[in-house]
Amino acid sequence: MTVAVAVSCSSAFAQSKKVPEKFLYAGSGELEELRPILKRPGIDGIQVVYSWKALEPAFNEYDFSAIEHDLALTDSLGKKLFIQIQDSSSRLKRGACPTTS
Repeated sequence: MTVAVAVSCSSAFAQSKKVPEKFLYAGSGELEELRPILKRPGIDGIQVVYSWKALEPAFNEYDFSAIEHDLALTDSLGKKLFIQIQDSSSRLKRGACPTTS
């Protein structure tokens, strides 16, 4: 298990003099394991990465149960869920980044 904490901050946010929000970062299926850390008062939410392949296991067949489960858990704790969806173009071998010549 890898745990990372991301701090949300922007110039507009900084001007408002609010305290930056702190989010955990995890892969799909790791939320239950991170529940004790997520429950801490200093943590505002969690960013979870889901693969599109898991959300669309077959063409035009969708399964959002993992997101629904995580949303129910974060809602029950009064925390925010930031969803990140990655598709096959996110893979390095696909050449998602432009090359310079």
